[in-house]
Amino acid sequence: MKKSEVLEIVNRIKYLPNSPIVNREILDEMVETFFLLLEDLPADMVKAATVQYLSEGNPFFPSNPGVLRDKAMELQMLAMGIPSPAEAWGMVMAGLKPAHHVFCETGAALRDACISGENYGATLAASKRHDKECAVCGKGISEDVNDYGGFRDEYAHPAVAETVRLLGGRDVILTDNPVSDRKQFIDAYREVVARECMKMGMTPVVAKFVEDNRPLLLDDKKAAFETGERALLDKWSVKK
Repeated sequence: MKKSEVLEIVNRIKYLPNSPIVNREILDEMVETFFLLLEDLPADMVKAATVQYLSEGNPFFPSNPGVLRDKAMELQMLAMGIPSPAEAWGMVMAGLKPAHHVFCETGAALRDACISGENYGATLAASKRHDKECAVCGKGISEDVNDYGGFRDEYAHPAVAETVRLLGGRDVILTDNPVSDRKQFIDAYREVVARECMKMGMTPVVAKFVEDNRPLLLDDKKAAFETGERALLDKWSVKK
């Protein structure tokens, strides 16, 4: 983003209430501050974020340009089709797919029961046992970690798949308590999305610092747990 484009953005919002811009000198200082935090973003993205900010009825001047950066990241996440938590949970519930399509009558019934989600754990275990013993339903079973003995879990978005992986897989997530299962998944999913949003929103300076210091931070943390030296863990926490 060019400084002239940042100037255009600041001029668009400088008349909002609480604006500190009362003369050319302050305007120039504000442009420098906004440019520092927005220069790596495409101009059209920041312009769209500014219009969105204004359209939401925000009455005050965003003296912190991070507000516009956050708004730009939100728009980017929407453009990427990040599912809402409810949509993500729906993908989990619909994510169990047959790995092949040749079943005996018993195998087909077990698969239908699994997909319905009723008594999921016990039904899936019964289906796995059946697949191992059945010459028809057992065809195509592989060692793939996502292959549940005739099933595969497939999700419509990588963020959903990553959350399932972090929680230990479908067998861990889905129990006989669907209300608790849903809450646990949605809480974890929100953390995954927030982490990715934070990574996307890092300025180049911050991203470089994280990358340059990653080995040191991880080594210190590992040493703290292995040796029990609390000072190292404190040191790591401060560095974060």
